[in-house]
Amino acid sequence: MTRTGTIIDGRYRVERLLGTGSIGRVYLAWDEFYGERVAVKVFAPREETISSTIFLDEFRTLADLNHPHFPRVYDFGYLRAEGRPYFTVEYIEGADLFAAT
Repeated sequence: MTRTGTIIDGRYRVERLLGTGSIGRVYLAWDEFYGERVAVKVFAPREETISSTIFLDEFRTLADLNHPHFPRVYDFGYLRAEGRPYFTVEYIEGADLFAAT
């Protein structure tokens, strides 16, 4: 589990958990290199049968999108201690989409 204050790859300082889903957790983090907030999605499946391939496919799909209504994708890597994949995207402040429905 990624905790507040954890630094991922010497660059992303975790500030807090934003939400969880079926294949991962999303954290708000500070990018020490660029000096801005980012969202970090870490592969953390609810079920052991879910493959990290699905997570990688999600990253690739988002990275291929170029649209003003989707966050920009920045980085992909693996947590050193756990070996789980993660990726970072543009953090867009605002209401949770689930709360808006």
